Amino acid sequence: NIHHLYINMYIQGAVRLATDHLRLTMEVTTSSPWNCFALFRFLTQGRKEHVTLHFRVPDWLGESRLPLYDFNSYRAKYPVAVNGTRVTPHIESGYIVIDEVLADSSFITIHFPTPIRRIIPKNNPHEVAFQRGPLIYTLLDLPQQAKLHLSDPVTSAIDKERFTNQLSGKRYDEAGQAEKFTAEPFVLNREQSGACVWAPCE
Repeated sequence: NIHHLYINMYIQGAVRLATDHLRLTMEVTTSSPWNCFALFRFLTQGRKEHVTLHFRVPDWLGESRLPLYDFNSYRAKYPVAVNGTRVTPHIESGYIVIDEVLADSSFITIHFPTPIRRIIPKNNPHEVAFQRGPLIYTLLDLPQQAKLHLSDPVTSAIDKERFTNQLSGKRYDEAGQAEKFTAEPFVLNREQSGACVWAPCE
């Protein structure tokens, strides 16, 4: 029999499956949310299990499903390997589908890129927010009259001491003078005074 297994969340841990026809353990190691590299290792207790695996393609790599917002486009590629050998993934209904006979210590790796996305409300094209991977970012200490330019590049870097990720770019004051802005994940800065998700832009 062929069994179907759907993986929707990329959270580190282990899952043990035991049904009348399928017994296996799936161990998940991931670098999410900073860089979404995921390793899936399977333990089958010496058996071979024919399984069709369905790995959800994260929303940040798909087409926008939010009708009130525009996102900058990104042509995504997902490097996928089975037991160390690169394979061409088959995408079906928003899932990467891999049909495989799993044995003890079989493993699959998937690398989902985490591009910086600009989010712009359709009813207000003069505001922008930033997303990288699954996280929305908040700008720290943005002056009230400051603006961003949508054409300017925004870069990403890991803060190893604080174990977080920072985005940085340019903001402009009323006189047009450029200074650096910094943004960090909203979930880590929701209580910080002066932080804002939406920034004026032109």
